[in-house]
Amino acid sequence: MKSVISELYYGEISPVETETPRDEKYRRTVNMVVREIEEFEELLTKEQYKKLEHMMDMNAEIFNMENRAVFAEGLRLGILLMVEIYRMDEHRER
Repeated sequence: MKSVISELYYGEISPVETETPRDEKYRRTVNMVVREIEEFEELLTKEQYKKLEHMMDMNAEIFNMENRAVFAEGLRLGILLMVEIYRMDEHRER
């Protein structure tokens, strides 16, 4: 069994590609967004729709930046918790 560090290093772990919310509300919302986008594609000129797509791409990039920052902060806090718990055990043994 490979270590988690090795799997991360070699790109074998990528939750962003495999994990999505599993609840029904998420699926319904995704379906609603798809229908709205299809409706806009029918209503707008090609140029207008291209601008809308560009705006959606920029919005997705902002969302990804925010998610990376939240992930990094969550990881940092998790590591700090582990360090604190480890230190509590060290003090208890003395």
